[in-house]
Amino acid sequence: MGGSGIYNEFQGGYMDGYIAAIAQDGSQLIYSTYLGTENDDQCHLIQVDKSDSIYIAGQTNGDWPIIGNVRYDEFAGQYIVKISPQLEVVELSTVFGSEFSFETQISPVAFLVDDCGHV
Repeated sequence: MGGSGIYNEFQGGYMDGYIAAIAQDGSQLIYSTYLGTENDDQCHLIQVDKSDSIYIAGQTNGDWPIIGNVRYDEFAGQYIVKISPQLEVVELSTVFGSEFSFETQISPVAFLVDDCGHV
């Protein structure tokens, strides 16, 4: 299944994340994008803020891009990324936790974006 957003194709490794917006009646794919690096990546949690920007938290074994004036832990294996509502632009992106590895380090089971855009 191809994407129409940031990445139209699989990025590499054994797996990438995939985000899609589907019509309310399920009749069509509105927007979609792969989300990943040259290595293994997973999307675990998704939130939408009041302006419909999309926040994704996940895990990476790759060189995840740092975008924006954000705090980050170099070589970390977990990420949070903020994407425009039409899945076309990465607005913010950061990594946190220990050095990248798919071994469990930090295992968020939920996250929230408040009305002010705080994660």
